[in-house]
Amino acid sequence: MKIRIDFSLFASPTDAYGNVTGLLELPNTPQIGDRITLAGHEFRVEHVNHFDFEFAGLKGGDAKGISIGLDDLVLTSRGEAKEFASRLERETGLMCDEYE
Repeated sequence: MKIRIDFSLFASPTDAYGNVTGLLELPNTPQIGDRITLAGHEFRVEHVNHFDFEFAGLKGGDAKGISIGLDDLVLTSRGEAKEFASRLERETGLMCDEYE
């Protein structure tokens, strides 16, 4: 099942690095409070949204989509955030939109 993922990535508690989004293949729909490990970091599912329309990667007028929001990840530097974003993109196919 393809699930849309969304979370924010911080280089410090006050320095937003970027936003991570994309589709991830999961065996079932996570529930609020569940834990998901991505690129060596564990995330808690903060919200689950169900959509009754076509969106990225799903086709058909009656397509159902699921989007989950994960808790933010706060790292200790821009270099660490950049390395994590690169590893995440390589390992999962999720994309990090780096803020300018």
